[in-house]
Amino acid sequence: RRAGSALASVLRGETDPLTVLFSAEDSGAGNLYAESPYARVVNALLGEAIGAVRSRVPRGRVLRLLEIGGGTGSSTAVVLPHLDPEATAYHFTDVSTLFLDKAAKRFADAPFMTFAILDVEQEPREDARYDIALAANVLHATRDIAESLRNIRRLLAPGGLLLLLDSTSQQRWVDLVFGLTDGWWRFRDMELRPDHPLLDRGRA
Repeated sequence: RRAGSALASVLRGETDPLTVLFSAEDSGAGNLYAESPYARVVNALLGEAIGAVRSRVPRGRVLRLLEIGGGTGSSTAVVLPHLDPEATAYHFTDVSTLFLDKAAKRFADAPFMTFAILDVEQEPREDARYDIALAANVLHATRDIAESLRNIRRLLAPGGLLLLLDSTSQQRWVDLVFGLTDGWWRFRDMELRPDHPLLDRGRA
């Protein structure tokens, strides 16, 4: 409703789409990532997957986890309860300082977390060697998925695990909401994504 009513104004350049999606009065799209039936199911699965990995880490060893494009922190909030605060180094990243600042305040009681800018479209300057890279609803917003995946691989330790959560099917209401932003249409890997940012399973 919010995106549809603002569509004409956004297309005319009169309204910033980010103010539509992430209102100052409420968490806007953040609620979609956290409270919608879809989000509750996939986030629960994500938390269980992290918990399963954590259970296999030898006692006393620190689990180094990188979250890419942490955004509203909806996935973060589900993952954290499955981690051992005494044996985890959690690196929360995004390309937006706004999201980083909000996350730092929201998770201020988690001293094992750090917050920094990370753009996975850029080749890493050095191999960071994380045990887990978590990317939830982010890779579709990069120009070239294969290139982004290569950069993420550089950030993982040998045997490291990528937990990837992303949509694969086109839905008009999703285009109406997130398609308001330039980032939704940034893809340039036309051999994989000829006409839409979401990568169809058959092309993966």
